[in-house]
Amino acid sequence: MKFRVILACLCLVAVHDIQGQVSPNPWRTVRILHRTGASDAVVFANGARLNTPLRRLTVLGTLPRRVGAPFVIVSGYGCDDCDDMRNIYVFAADAGTVKEIPPYRYYPGTITSSEDIKPFARVRVFVGNCGGDSTAAVVWITRMRDSLGTWRAITTTTSVNGDSLLDRNSSGLERQLRAALAAVRVHRCREIAGMDQTEY
Repeated sequence: MKFRVILACLCLVAVHDIQGQVSPNPWRTVRILHRTGASDAVVFANGARLNTPLRRLTVLGTLPRRVGAPFVIVSGYGCDDCDDMRNIYVFAADAGTVKEIPPYRYYPGTITSSEDIKPFARVRVFVGNCGGDSTAAVVWITRMRDSLGTWRAITTTTSVNGDSLLDRNSSGLERQLRAALAAVRVHRCREIAGMDQTEY
């Protein structure tokens, strides 16, 4: 059944303005609708709305496409009052209504399994022009503990290639981290604050 957004004051828990964005970009986020008993929606400056399957959604940034609407980087939960973790998702801003939860990547922070008191992942995430070039991207710098207790590092960079998303994996963690932190210092990139979570 087609999902319909009903604008009634009884169904809104809160409407949050996204501050600090002054660009005339028509795909600038202006509001996030948190609705009682329903998933969240992003409202853009041009009046378009992205209805997501997520709860407690936040917008982390965008990945511009050469033509048309950008990709929107968001974080959120897949359900209310459950054991789901906050994760990161990427949607096309002009997708309209998205009913299925897409693949995700970890939100930054330390992640512990519910079956083990020891952390198994430590994740840092950067958004913006975080590398040596001017390409907008999301960069995950991840250390994962394997079954033998050895920590291994991997960097995943998500950027736009033509009209699609491109994921690139590399093992050059220290080099990527230095580049990202240097970009943060000159305000071309920002690091997403982390949180500790438990995976069930």
